[in-house]
Amino acid sequence: MFILLRSIKYDSMIDVGAYFGYFSIYLDLVQQAEVIAYEADIDNFKQLQFFISYNNSKVKAFNNAVGDVVDEINFFKPTCQESGKFPSHGQIGDPSKDSNNLYKNLKYTKQSVKMLPLKDIIELHLKGKTLLKIDIEGYEEKALRSAQNLLKQLKDIDLIVEIMINDTNSLEVFNLLQDCGYKGYLITNAGLVAEDRPLVLPKPNADPHENKLRTLWKNHFFTKRSSQEIKKLNLNIYKYNI
Repeated sequence: MFILLRSIKYDSMIDVGAYFGYFSIYLDLVQQAEVIAYEADIDNFKQLQFFISYNNSKVKAFNNAVGDVVDEINFFKPTCQESGKFPSHGQIGDPSKDSNNLYKNLKYTKQSVKMLPLKDIIELHLKGKTLLKIDIEGYEEKALRSAQNLLKQLKDIDLIVEIMINDTNSLEVFNLLQDCGYKGYLITNAGLVAEDRPLVLPKPNADPHENKLRTLWKNHFFTKRSSQEIKKLNLNIYKYNI
């Protein structure tokens, strides 16, 4: 991820599900891009603010959930001992009602937070060549659908989307972005691998019958750049074109 972020020039970044701001702060400091970050969990948001200040970063951060409508919603945060104070897998919607959720059996608290539509956020913060990173624990499809018609029209916005092996809507997310004119690439340590479907691979030596399989590579790059441009990028920054 960091190799990719320092190798493609962006004027702006919209970081949806920013957590502590690893990627948004990095892009600000390395590329001086104009970065906007959204984080729904209030404790994670305060840590995000701390790291922005600690690194003298110019990232602008907002304590909002991002989805498909304007609404005051319940954000579910795990509170079990092994989660700690700053879990990365808080989510919109009750995990206990999703049989495929890895964390459905954990204890949760509910936080009230304002949700904003992804479409409105893109329209507000789009500037030049833009990177949209979206990692919102299974709510990516609904958020992207709110911006589907807009994404069809835009040319200069790339996306990085987290897709996990246990996500039941991974194909829907992939097909949605294909319908918007994007080509998908799996981000690996040896470069971007072209996808005709989401390559959600399990970590090695995992039991395939285990319903909590972890994903080997989970971030996917969607772009309208040509295949030749991606090949050149791969060879220049990774030394491979798979």
